[in-house]
Amino acid sequence: MVAAAVLAIGMVGILGLQVNLTQSARRSQDMSNASLLLQMRADELSTKTPAEIAVLCNGAAPGCMGPGGVLTAPPASGCRVQTIDPVPVETVGVGAIDGSPGKGGPYIIDVGIQPHPNAVTHPTSRVARISVCWLDASSRFHQIQTTRSLGDR
Repeated sequence: MVAAAVLAIGMVGILGLQVNLTQSARRSQDMSNASLLLQMRADELSTKTPAEIAVLCNGAAPGCMGPGGVLTAPPASGCRVQTIDPVPVETVGVGAIDGSPGKGGPYIIDVGIQPHPNAVTHPTSRVARISVCWLDASSRFHQIQTTRSLGDR
């Protein structure tokens, strides 16, 4: 009888650990996917010429997550994309940086490109802010961001 009780308590503990492990693995996968999307957007922008950059996603994009952890309205730049899989976002018309519609999904990517703050010394340079947001299994938004200088070559 005592052995059965000890075994039952042990099984409940193992079940709790398994649930925690599964949730941690999902959080890690979400963060990895978001980081990959962020890097892919930054790499895509870095391949553009100054002339191409000048007409892409002009305007501010402060981020896709606002105060209180809620989704914000699309940025002034007009460049908001949703995607499910981080890999196909590079295809024009399927979540491309040019603002065309994405496939929809759990990752939201906002991009805004503005003139460099020191336009005198960097006249062809632009500053890009890239944000990736996602909703986790607990219905909480998360966001990661990067800022890149573009066009000074």
